[in-house]
Amino acid sequence: MRVVFISVKNNQEKANQIIKLVKKNLLNKENILILAKNKQSAEFLDDMLWSYDEVSFLPHTLSSVPCQDRVVITTEIKNLNEAQTLINLTDKPIMNFSFQTLYLFDDHTSPQREAVSKKIYQEYKSSGYSIALLS
Repeated sequence: MRVVFISVKNNQEKANQIIKLVKKNLLNKENILILAKNKQSAEFLDDMLWSYDEVSFLPHTLSSVPCQDRVVITTEIKNLNEAQTLINLTDKPIMNFSFQTLYLFDDHTSPQREAVSKKIYQEYKSSGYSIALLS
């Protein structure tokens, strides 16, 4: 599994990166799973993907059960759509999964978020994962 940390300084950058990753996977016809921290966050992401553009939207589903949709938002730590890519928006590292690529945010939106990001980075590093850093 390839682990990629994307540096963000504010929530708008984070939203833009999520949209960019979803678009990329849709274009490549690859499934993507977005793991949200809780139901409220999942619903926020759902709204964001439906309304990110005035004349367009990103097709997706909000689910807690297996499905065939290309883009799935969930709070379940399960690969519900057999995705190749995972965006982990939780405060916990996801280890030993079948994803080819795992995206996380090196989140500098607050000192607390920065500390969580650093802790997760260290856990992946100490577990021997290859980590890429993007800004």
